Amino acid sequence: MPLISTLGRKSDFIRIFQKGKRAYSLSLIMIGIKQTNQTDRPRFAFQLKKKLGSAVVRNRLRRQLKEIAAHLENTCLKWDIVISVRPCAVGQRYVDLEKEFKKGLSKLGCCR
Repeated sequence: MPLISTLGRKSDFIRIFQKGKRAYSLSLIMIGIKQTNQTDRPRFAFQLKKKLGSAVVRNRLRRQLKEIAAHLENTCLKWDIVISVRPCAVGQRYVDLEKEFKKGLSKLGCCR
């Protein structure tokens, strides 16, 4: 699986949640903001709550979303994006998740 840049600092999360732009879809909530630092690619973070299911289910969703983010990384501008997963994402096909991911990025305005 290709590597993606991830968010790690609490200060980044606070900044994104306070000032970020939001995009809602059926199974994903995306919150994003333009980067203030000069990294060369977008950074992602994924939130999956225990309400979604067992660790196996959550990890499968996380892996799928990371794969989608890696494929779309070249089309995204330099943004910090937090992706929160809703319970209806469990059991969705990869293709449907990818469509919602693309639609959310375009709503945020961070795609080329």
